[in-house]
Amino acid sequence: MDKQGFREFLTARKLDEGQMLRYIAIVERFEQVLGALTSPLTLQTASAESAQEFVNTLIAEGANSEENLFALARYGRFCNNNTLYVAILELLDGGEAFAGMYSKV
Repeated sequence: MDKQGFREFLTARKLDEGQMLRYIAIVERFEQVLGALTSPLTLQTASAESAQEFVNTLIAEGANSEENLFALARYGRFCNNNTLYVAILELLDGGEAFAGMYSKV
């Protein structure tokens, strides 16, 4: 993981230090999971399937959050892994729909 580059990427998006540390922590965890696969992957080669499996793990642990998904998506964007970026965006897409429907009703 390119921590310094990612930190600069996040700084340009005006994230505070606490958010940056949390983003880096979840991306590092994902990197460890990828490296432990039977056919190891990197953050640059992570697939949609590996991202979904990691998110499933987060869900099982009760650690799934928008912030964690944003962290993974932003790292995918940062490292030009469009497969990872799009996979996470697909999971985020529509997340605001229920709040919008609730306010309309």
